[in-house]
Formats: sequence, C-alpha cells, structure tokens
Amino acid sequence: MADATPPKIYALNFNIKTDISEEIVTKFFQAQANLLGLKGYIQKEAENNYKGALEGDSVIIDKFNLALDEAEEFKNQDFDFSSQTKEIQTFTMESFEVLNQQ
Repeated sequence: MADATPPKIYALNFNIKTDISEEIVTKFFQAQANLLGLKGYIQKEAENNYKGALEGDSVIIDKFNLALDEAEEFKNQDFDFSSQTKEIQTFTMESFEVLNQQ
C-alpha cells in the first residue's frame, strides 16, 4: 500500500476590528486553536484591533472558519474579520499563543 500524501499546510493571516472585549476575543481563538490543533497567534495591536495567523491543513482551517461564523460571541456584534489564506511549506509556530500588545 502506498504512503498517503501528507496534507498541505495553510496559513490563515487575519485582522480583526471589534469593540468586543479582549478577553472574549482571545479566549475564543485560544479555545478553537486548542480544540482543532491549530498553530499560530493572536495579538492586540491597538484599541479594538487585532492581528494574527493560524496554521493547519485546509480541513482544519475550514472548521475554524465555520466555528467563527457560528460563534454566538460575535453574532449581532461589531466584529470585522478579514483574512487571507496561503499554502506554506512547513509550520512556523509550535503552538497557539496569545501575544502581548506591542
């Protein structure tokens, strides 16, 4: 039996603009990353602005996007999530981290 081709790895780079509390935003991302096995980070850049990246295979990235779309924490709230996804060769992070504001 031939070896299965390893899944391609993707990076989802994102920006968020929201007035939702920092605790709610970062806890959601941390919980989803831990649940799905994503690597990456989220960092508050300024008041109401965050940036980050998530790394995983396409199925896991899709599961994260679905969880974000369905999250009660963000429904009917001022929550602007923009992202770009690109294929990467290897993981650049070892785990998921909430980084301190720069």
